[in-house]
Amino acid sequence: MKIAARQILILFLLLSIGSVISAQSSYGDYPITPVSFSQVKISDGFWSPKIKTNHEVTIPIAYQKSLESGRIDNFLIAGGSKAGNFCSI
Repeated sequence: MKIAARQILILFLLLSIGSVISAQSSYGDYPITPVSFSQVKISDGFWSPKIKTNHEVTIPIAYQKSLESGRIDNFLIAGGSKAGNFCSI
């Protein structure tokens, strides 16, 4: 039983090393070049409206509710930027 477990472990290690070597060698041949997120422009008919709604409605409401509930103050208190005690909802 110990020999079978040892053989399985060796096989697993060899496959792992082989996949790492394979991934590293094919990385140079990858046809897509990474870009900074600030260079990405989304202009399709599916994601653009959703992103616009998040930008104009969802995020401002979430931020306003965080201000009203004291969540933002909790971050300031925890970071030492504001004096006070932790508050909860």
